[in-house]
Amino acid sequence: DSEPVTINVRPLPVESELPGFTGTVGSYTCDLPSLATNTLSVGDTVELKVVIRGMQNLDRLIPPPPPHVSDWQVFPAVRGNIVPGTTGGPGASFTYTLVPLTTDIHATPAIPFCCFDPTTGKYVDLTFPPVPVTVLAGGMAADADAASTLSENAVGPEKKSGLSRL
Repeated sequence: DSEPVTINVRPLPVESELPGFTGTVGSYTCDLPSLATNTLSVGDTVELKVVIRGMQNLDRLIPPPPPHVSDWQVFPAVRGNIVPGTTGGPGASFTYTLVPLTTDIHATPAIPFCCFDPTTGKYVDLTFPPVPVTVLAGGMAADADAASTLSENAVGPEKKSGLSRL
């Protein structure tokens, strides 16, 4: 048995929420993203790996959704293993698959992400920065029609769960 304890629960501040908030609360940092290669052809896939480091709840982290940009097709992140770390602590790894749709791009898209740090009472911007790339014309047509077709087939905004009409 113990004495009753009063817990004051406050909601997170909505007015100062930054883009890419997925519910992550705690003190986290992000490693710079890495690509399997920086030289690509239009239509090739490349994996962008990101590691989010912190000391708590790494197995519960939800990665930010892929950005919707016209020059890239970006697929949702796939969770990897927890990676060890010395300076920033262990980290949760995530891998995004990207497909360049044109030769006119010179970097991957930035992926907005933030967390709420309860120690400071503020949101912390952890956006994954762009990574420089060189995109060459490849076997796939690099014209605007092909890019438009691929872009239309890209993953759209997430639909909210609910009951369908009967």
